[in-house]
Amino acid sequence: MATTRLKKSKEVPDELPPRFQGKINVNFQRRCLLAVLVARHDDRYLPGKPENAALLLGGAIYSVLTGEDLVIPGYGLDRDRERTLWSHLYRAALDVVRTDLDSVFLQALLDLFVPRRHDCPPDRPTVESDFENVWGAGLLSWNIHARPHEEDSELTLSAWRAGKEALRSLPPKVIAGAWFVGSRLEEAIKRRPSQ
Repeated sequence: MATTRLKKSKEVPDELPPRFQGKINVNFQRRCLLAVLVARHDDRYLPGKPENAALLLGGAIYSVLTGEDLVIPGYGLDRDRERTLWSHLYRAALDVVRTDLDSVFLQALLDLFVPRRHDCPPDRPTVESDFENVWGAGLLSWNIHARPHEEDSELTLSAWRAGKEALRSLPPKVIAGAWFVGSRLEEAIKRRPSQ
C-alpha cells in the first residue's frame, strides 16, 4: 500500500466538504464510532490518550478514502498536527471516489475532526475538534491489568455492548463501512510506535 506522510499543507475550511453538508445526529455519530471501535476484532484495548487515538482513527479513515496509509511522524497530536490531520482528511474527502461507503457514515466520522472555535475561557478562545470530548465521554476505562501497550485503556462494558448492538442494527452499508474502517484502525494500532 502506498503511503502519505502527515505534513503541513495548505489551509482548508473549518467545515465539512460540500458533499457532506447537513445536520448530523449525535446519537448516530456515536453509534458509528462505537461500531468502528468494536469491529476491530474482539479486542477492547484502545489508545487512552485522545490525541493518539485521533491520529490512529484519522489515519484509518484517510486510508479507507485514499487507499494509502497516512504515515504520522512521532506520536501524539498537538493543535498544529490536529489541523494538519484535518487538512489531509478534508482533501481526501473531496477526492473520494469510493461508492461502496455510506456518505452519512463518512460524514459522521469526519465531523469528529472538524476544527471548531471554542470561546471558553472567553479571553483565550481555541480552535479544536470535538474528537477529544467524544473520546473522553465515557467510552474508556483505565485498566492497569494486562494492557498490551503502556498507554492503553479499554472500552467500558456498556460502550462495548452498545458497539456490538450498533453492528447488528445499523444499516448494512454503515456496518460494512464500520468493518472496513475498523480493520484499518486495527492495522494502524499494530503499527504504532512504542512508548
